[in-house]
Amino acid sequence: MNKRRAVDKVKISFRTLEIVAVALAVSAMAMCFIYWQIYGTKNPEITSKWLQSGGIASVMAQLPDQKITPKEFATSTDEVAARKPGEEIVSLRTANSQTFKSSKPGEFKAKIYTAPKYYLDKTSSTYKPIDTSTHQISDLAKSNPEKQFDEYIDAGVYQATWFADKPWDYKMFAGDSWIQYKALFSESASLTISVNKLKTSMNQTITLVDSTAPTKLQWTVAQSLGKSALTIQSPIAQDADGKEVKVVSYQIGGMLTYEVYTTGAVFPILVGLTTIANG
Repeated sequence: MNKRRAVDKVKISFRTLEIVAVALAVSAMAMCFIYWQIYGTKNPEITSKWLQSGGIASVMAQLPDQKITPKEFATSTDEVAARKPGEEIVSLRTANSQTFKSSKPGEFKAKIYTAPKYYLDKTSSTYKPIDTSTHQISDLAKSNPEKQFDEYIDAGVYQATWFADKPWDYKMFAGDSWIQYKALFSESASLTISVNKLKTSMNQTITLVDSTAPTKLQWTVAQSLGKSALTIQSPIAQDADGKEVKVVSYQIGGMLTYEVYTTGAVFPILVGLTTIANG
């Protein structure tokens, strides 16, 4: 009898192990699928047409191709010869400098900027001004329920897309890299959110209006695999007196958390989340 009970116990134990093993395998498969969805999605080619189409392939096919303006001069030497004194030699432009023809033959004047002012357009192989203005998608895409966004920026250094009613839930692109945020908090009487589109970065500033505002801010974050051209900067916060406010940030999987320590701080408090496009 005792032997029989022992055998039954062993059978039950093996059956339990089998159930646990199957459950773990299913869980692992589910996690792999979720990870692939969040991190493994291939970035589409971010072109002007794709942005105008709202990310809809059928709309993109109906939009005209972007016209490529041919170079005005074949070489820099040709341009120098054609330019008048005081005019810029565009072919000598860099990301943070301009070169102008001097009134003296063979001499030039340069203007150097502390931050990038231009980006290298791969299509035309020329440096163009960084454009941080907001654009709306095409009329064809606006009425299409399949649109992935309805507003965008094409700064050259980076691109970003979002829906106008929640501009802080944006997806940012730089080369083959991308990152996407979704705030798990909302605007209210005690919390406001503003988005700043800068030349090499995007910033969302959360204003904690008073002591009733939440001090734990969270976002879901999805991003591309591998080495990224986009960097999340360490959080910066300051109170109404301009004093630094302590913020502890950490990311576990696809969850980014900012914990703001408001004790002794004067409201309103500004908390910044900045993503930088590297190069």
